[in-house]
Amino acid sequence: MGELSANTAFVATPPGCRHPPHKGEESQSVAPAALQSLTVRQTWPLILSASKGEGRARLHRIAIIPAFAGMTTRVKEFVPRAQAAMSARHEHLSLTPDAATTLVAARARALAAEAAGRVVIGLVGGPGVGKSTIAQRAAESLDAETPGLAAYVPMDGFHMRHAKLVALGTAHEKGMPHTFEGAAFAAFLARLKAATEPVAGPAYSRQIEDVVDDAFTVPAATKILVTEGNYLLLPDAPWNAVRPLLDLAVFIHLDREKVWHRLMKRHAEAGLFTEERNREHIGRVDLPNYDLIETTARRADLVIDILSEK
Repeated sequence: MGELSANTAFVATPPGCRHPPHKGEESQSVAPAALQSLTVRQTWPLILSASKGEGRARLHRIAIIPAFAGMTTRVKEFVPRAQAAMSARHEHLSLTPDAATTLVAARARALAAEAAGRVVIGLVGGPGVGKSTIAQRAAESLDAETPGLAAYVPMDGFHMRHAKLVALGTAHEKGMPHTFEGAAFAAFLARLKAATEPVAGPAYSRQIEDVVDDAFTVPAATKILVTEGNYLLLPDAPWNAVRPLLDLAVFIHLDREKVWHRLMKRHAEAGLFTEERNREHIGRVDLPNYDLIETTARRADLVIDILSEK
């Protein structure tokens, strides 16, 4: 976050300005005038930013910022990462899958153009919402325009191996957060983000219901990593190590009833189990996971409601 003095505080920018100034720029007075004498209590965690066109300030609780009571707030420092993410924070859109893919690719391309190193785009959502398809197509779109620009990095490759789940007695819970190697995924993503050499990664096969090693390779020149998974925004360890690695977190939402129908179709197409077993698994594992994941949408930069008839 950088060095913050005990006198550090933040100020609201005028209406029509999306962000507080960058570090080192001139401080700006709070707008409207009624806010110009605003004070911040010691250790109150906030950043003020004016809502565009609304003529009022909006609070963004980002970090613990020490400030003395009685101080008129003035910008002293600002976190570039928070500033970059704020443009999408709380944004909520309703889009078709194709439009969502186009938007994700465009946002990724814009972030990559400004970043010195790799950027990570994370698509999050419950099982069956279509995040994998959007992530794959966004990466393909970016690659088609600029070969080698993007790589698709699925979280599913970090399922615990089936033999391990059997040994632990948790094979019937496969798909729940504790049946993944969450710490290993976070470490892999951090390694990928910093890598300057080709890195191979695992994937998950629905045909064999198990992990496949070295299923893909991220080339050294890749600039954009498009990852997706259920648990990228969970606040609990070990998953909480993932969110700080995401330069853009996109939550994909689809109605629960549509998810149920999609999951029934997915399991039937795999052909590994009976319809009765599939219904039981969806009700016991997939839909509770969906409900849990829905609670993490607030941690995303952008939420997309998918407009789909199926």
